[in-house]
Amino acid sequence: MTLQLKRWHRDAYNALAGTAALTEGERVELIEGDIVAMSPQGPLHGNTVMLLQELLFRSYGATHFVRVQSPLNLNEWSQPEPDLALVSRAGLDLADHPQYADLIVEVSVTSLDYDLGNKASVYAKAGLPEVWILDLEAPRLIVLRQPALDPAAPYGFSYAWRQHLTGDDVVAALFQPTTHLTAAQLIRPSTGTPDLL
Repeated sequence: MTLQLKRWHRDAYNALAGTAALTEGERVELIEGDIVAMSPQGPLHGNTVMLLQELLFRSYGATHFVRVQSPLNLNEWSQPEPDLALVSRAGLDLADHPQYADLIVEVSVTSLDYDLGNKASVYAKAGLPEVWILDLEAPRLIVLRQPALDPAAPYGFSYAWRQHLTGDDVVAALFQPTTHLTAAQLIRPSTGTPDLL
């Protein structure tokens, strides 16, 4: 007997919210038709996301909203909830989730393979230009750019350009190349005002 798995359309997935099938507060996301359980948040992950939100808002808040673990409507089969997404303040539709982000930031404590594999592939498929993955175990910042076709990737797309940064290595978001942050600032954000280079 062959098992037939149900592929969830975004509308059907959203209709489940708050029902017995999908309890309120359960951390899941829709990835290419699959409802994927998200890892529980430990203190390191949760606190890093909180401090990153502040750092990114201070760095890019004049032009972008910093969405925290909120849905993006990437296509009819995918509604991921990245740790942080920078969405342009111009043309935001308050009636629906954004369909695009200029920068995705994922914080990885135990989920690095998934973030570099399935999550990066779904972001590349949607044409999102840039993903920063903070590997807190290494620690390092992995910068992904240039979404491209890749038959070997989970959803047929990946990022053609990858860079690993540590310590005082500097990164600038593609959408705002004049604002520089170091890998250390992102990996271990502080509670103080960021020192922008």
